[in-house]
Amino acid sequence: MEDLLSYSISDFLMYSPDIYYRLLGRYNYAVWPMHCAAFALSIAVAWMIYWPRRWSGPLVWLCVALGWGWTAAVYFYGFYATISWAAPYFAALFMLEAVLLAGAGFAGKLVFSERPRNLKLVGLVLFLLVLFLAPWLSIFEGRALGQDEMVWLTPDATVVATLCLLLAASKSHWLLYVAPIIWAALNGALLWAMESPTWWLMPSFAALAVSGALYKRYSPHWAR
Repeated sequence: MEDLLSYSISDFLMYSPDIYYRLLGRYNYAVWPMHCAAFALSIAVAWMIYWPRRWSGPLVWLCVALGWGWTAAVYFYGFYATISWAAPYFAALFMLEAVLLAGAGFAGKLVFSERPRNLKLVGLVLFLLVLFLAPWLSIFEGRALGQDEMVWLTPDATVVATLCLLLAASKSHWLLYVAPIIWAALNGALLWAMESPTWWLMPSFAALAVSGALYKRYSPHWAR
């Protein structure tokens, strides 16, 4: 037991930061120009949330589910598996969340109110900030060009964007928070072990989303 307690998170890393960032670079090069499609999809999602229609909810969550499914199949199975044995498990987690999001959307359980002065506006603004700022975090962390992360194409940006959209929805469904919270915790620990200055971002977004969900549950008149 004493020997086990002597280990730190960094001792369990299966790759160095350089290997991980080079993987991101290869992945971004391989999937280009999907970045343009992902960005256009995100703008469409923001438009459907701000000016909701009867069909907006299902379409928004179908788009989000596609991002989780792409990340599971292409990023984890196609690329991340080359540096980590845990890739299939992460892929399964993301694929399960994709199914849950699509199902909840088409069942009408995740809708967006027409009123802008509520959590919808907060979530939407945060979503747009993530969309435009996430690719620039690579510069802040000292990565090379092309080693950035994009919403719906990489796990970290996809999870944060999803948390923002869950915050914007009129109601909260706790089952949908499980996978994002698990990944936020794992990501925070991993980046902390890699000595990344942004290790705290995803856990913070997860805490904000959960706080918003609790507020919506106990203050429904304000949240809607």
